[in-house]
This record gives sequence, structure tokens and C-alpha cells, in this order.
Amino acid sequence: RVIIGLDRAPDTWVRMHPEVRSDPIGYEELCMRNASFATAAKAIWPEAHVSGFSGSGFLALWNLANAPDEAGKGLFVDYYLDCMRQASEAAGQRVLDVLDFHWRPEGKVNQVDIASDTAEANDEAVASQRVQAPRSLWDDRYVENSFIVSTFTQGPVRLFPWLRERIAQHFPGTRLAVSEWHFGGGGHISGAIAVADALGIFGREGIAYAALRHGPGPQDFALAGMQMFRNYDNRAGRFGDVSIEATTNDIEGTSIYASLETVARVHMVLVAINKRTEPVDVSILIDHTVRYGRADVWTLTQADGPMSRSQPAVPVVARNHLRYRLPARSVVVLVPRAVP
Repeated sequence: RVIIGLDRAPDTWVRMHPEVRSDPIGYEELCMRNASFATAAKAIWPEAHVSGFSGSGFLALWNLANAPDEAGKGLFVDYYLDCMRQASEAAGQRVLDVLDFHWRPEGKVNQVDIASDTAEANDEAVASQRVQAPRSLWDDRYVENSFIVSTFTQGPVRLFPWLRERIAQHFPGTRLAVSEWHFGGGGHISGAIAVADALGIFGREGIAYAALRHGPGPQDFALAGMQMFRNYDNRAGRFGDVSIEATTNDIEGTSIYASLETVARVHMVLVAINKRTEPVDVSILIDHTVRYGRADVWTLTQADGPMSRSQPAVPVVARNHLRYRLPARSVVVLVPRAVP
């Protein structure tokens, strides 16, 4: 699928590119520009997906980072969706397929940005917030420590549900994408956990696409967290293309994601995450008509370094039930194997 992106972080142009933009862009100008380019793109390449507006974070979605003409116009994301819906109606076809934006945690601990990759950002107080940060993407019970909460939401961010509500009201059928994302701690297991958790959330929530942006510091653990979905066994073993329901009764301490394959509905891959600093004993019940006999295991921990390690298989007992001790702060892949 070809994706045509409309600009990149326009709310930062005046700061990042002062040589070409001396004044902040406003609601009306950005929407006019995006509607014009999107309509032209679709006229030439109708089957391409058009994605916009690639705002730099929450403040861009809220008011285009304090745009000069925000007064009386409401939330920018609402204004933008209305504008692109009207452009689609005028063109006789949808001209915006995907609402995309950038995302990074905005929390700080003792003035240390949890999305940074410095050595200070790997301190335990910072790491403990980082591993919880992906919950702001969806969890209506998690209240992060950031300016987003204190100044705007006054409660849980619940980013994806909130944006889907905006879409339902202003331009139904528009998909979501995270065109740049980064959670920091790229050289620490907490960064790997945040990356793996975010990937699981993106898949579960049906995000159209997401692009990880490297930070300026070490990224070996962040990339290892991604590899637990894309190459967990160093032999191209990957998470499946069909997401299936997986739940945990300990959202603060653990996450779990599960998949099957379109062409092989027997082949299941589970990604289990332990955010706690001590091991956690888990009990996993697999609801499937197939009977599984064992689960092969790969782990990613701070002690083992930024690469997955094969572990002894664990038995799957009666009623497709298995027990496993997740290592402290770890990402674990379990692959149940069907009984012949």
C-alpha cells in the first residue's frame, strides 16, 4: 500500500525551520493546504492512502500548539477532521484515509524526561514510569504525571479511544497512525518493554501503521524489544498477522498479546511482558479447539543483554493451561506447539 504523507510536524515549522517559516501556522492555513494537496493526490493516484497531518504530539492535536487563530475554533483535531470531510465531499471521494501524529511520553522525574536516552533516564524512578507510559495510549484508569494531565485532560489521556471518538463525530471511517513514536530508554530493558508494549497495543487497537524513531543515544534494547515481535528466535520467527484477544488481570504489572496466522490458525505466538522489578508467576489459559502440548520460550532481560535467549520449553497441561515465571523486567515470547 502506497501512503502519501501530508507534511511533517507543521506545528514545529517556525521553531525547527525558521529559515523557511517565520510565523506559526494556523488552523485555517494548514487545513487549506492539506485539503488542497490531498485532493490533488487522490485525483492522480486514487488507490493511494493519504495520511495527515503528522502533528508533533498531544498539543498539536489539541490546538495546533497554540496556533495564532485557535480562538473560537475548538479542538484542532475536530477542526481538521471537519475540513478533510468537507474536502472529501467536494471531491466526491475520500481524500484523507489516515489521521496520523507523533507520540512520545511527556512525563518527567526530577526534571529528567522519561522519553530521553541518557544514562540518567535509566534510573529506577524514570524506568518505572517509562514501562507504564504506553498505558496512556488506551487505559482509562491510568493517569500519567505530565503537563497533558495537569493542563488539559485532568485525568487519563486514553489517546486512542479519545481520537476514535473525535473521528466518529467528525469524519467516520478515518484510521489512526503514529507516524513517529519513541519512549526513551533505548539502551535499557525499560525501553525494550515500552517498545514491545506499544507494538502490542498498536496491533490490538488496529493502528494503520507506526514508525519508531530512534533517539540520539543507544537503541540496542529498543530494537531488541521490536525484534521480540519480528524475529524473536533469530530465525525470522514473528508475531502472527491475526491478532486475537488476550487479557491480564494485572494491567499495572503485566501485558500480554496473542496472535495466529491467516494460513495456519494452529500457529499461535504469545508476547508476555513483566514490568515489575521482581519475577512474576503467571498462569495462562489458551481457549482454542487445538490441543497444545508444550510452549517454546524466548526471553529478553537486562541481565542477558539486548538479544533474545532461548529457554527450556514449558509443558502445556490439561485444558491448554501453562504456568511460567516471567523474569523481572522482561519481554517473553511463548509459542505453543500443537500435539500431533
